[in-house]
Amino acid sequence: MNRSGSSVFAGCLVALLACLFIGCAGGNSAHPAPGAVVARATDGTASILDPFKLTDQRGEKREVRFPLDRPLVITLADRAGSKQVAGWVEPVRRRFGESVRIEGVADLRAVPGFLRGLVRGQFAGLDYPVMLDWDGAVVGPAGYEGGAVAVWLVDREGNILWRGQGEVDEARLDVMVHRLDGLLRNHK
Repeated sequence: MNRSGSSVFAGCLVALLACLFIGCAGGNSAHPAPGAVVARATDGTASILDPFKLTDQRGEKREVRFPLDRPLVITLADRAGSKQVAGWVEPVRRRFGESVRIEGVADLRAVPGFLRGLVRGQFAGLDYPVMLDWDGAVVGPAGYEGGAVAVWLVDREGNILWRGQGEVDEARLDVMVHRLDGLLRNHK
């Protein structure tokens, strides 16, 4: 390889690594798996979450299917949104413990194939599973655009009862917690 060819290669490599560590826009460049419908409604907004399967950072298959044994709080996040997840999830975990299922889906559509192992390793130290969506099979049909966390409250039958996005604030968290209280009270 000549000098200019190696500089182009090095430039591309630097750009890809910068994209990984600084963050890239998720975009909708990946297509969902054939037949994958994650969220559907007649008015264009997701109102029902369909069953889906993804692999987590440890290589274990995780599945969301209905009916559930308890309500579900699900987060969809890319690199930028991942910084906002704990603000939503930790108060729910503290208040409700195991009575609420919490699942996270990482939007990894922007990660090039050759960097997937490195990115998977960044999740390895977490003590909770994160479903890795490399191809947009879940986040694409769900309409997730990236840049901020999306938080959904889903009942046992798969109905999306509440949606939030972005940094947590007390008012929206209170609304979600109130809805969760009602779901748990009515199911006893």
